[in-house]
Amino acid sequence: MFIAQHLAWGQVAPLDSIDQVVKNAATDSVKIVALIEKARLYAHRQYDVARKAADEATALAETNDWAWAKLDAYHRQSWLSTIRGDYTGAL
Repeated sequence: MFIAQHLAWGQVAPLDSIDQVVKNAATDSVKIVALIEKARLYAHRQYDVARKAADEATALAETNDWAWAKLDAYHRQSWLSTIRGDYTGAL
């Protein structure tokens, strides 16, 4: 029981720290990477938070017209649609 509680508690730290990285990002590229990671971390915990992070990353990627960022952001959005069963939206 103790081990299960310890492992569950240990999973909170990455979520807290990724929020800080997003909040304090010095550049748009760092913020995009952090938002995509936030979307990955929250995907199975809080879908709405994950979708919002992916949408923000996509908007920043489009604003800066960075191909690498658009690829990663749209990939994350596609994955989020897939786990929700929206296979048409994933395309």
